[in-house]
Amino acid sequence: MFFVFCFGLGMAYSADASRITKFESDTLSYINQYRAKYGLAPLRLDMRLQALAREHSSHMFSTGALGHHNFGSRYNRSNSRGCAENVGWNAGSPSGLFTGWRDSSGHRQNMLDRTMKRAGVSRVGAYVTFFTCQ
Repeated sequence: MFFVFCFGLGMAYSADASRITKFESDTLSYINQYRAKYGLAPLRLDMRLQALAREHSSHMFSTGALGHHNFGSRYNRSNSRGCAENVGWNAGSPSGLFTGWRDSSGHRQNMLDRTMKRAGVSRVGAYVTFFTCQ
């Protein structure tokens, strides 16, 4: 079973945030390929946003709850004027996760928001966070 949610609004760094896994980089690559089809610039991997995404995926993993708990805190610590977030659970592959988001209007809107410039993607266990900001 696969679930996704999204939330959008107009740090502490962990050692794990300094690396990005193949799943995470492939997910960002799918998003950027999709953006290119619409003439949008690719999202740049930002280690601050990567750390915030990792923090949130870790929180969801530790609590066993999918959601956007403390989004406002992540947004405030991003030093951005606007951010959006997609979360997912139990995605078997980056392409499956991306397809689920692409086929959902709210998630698609977050991925194709032309004002977003930077992103972080994190998977901890079965929990994934895509956090993007201006």
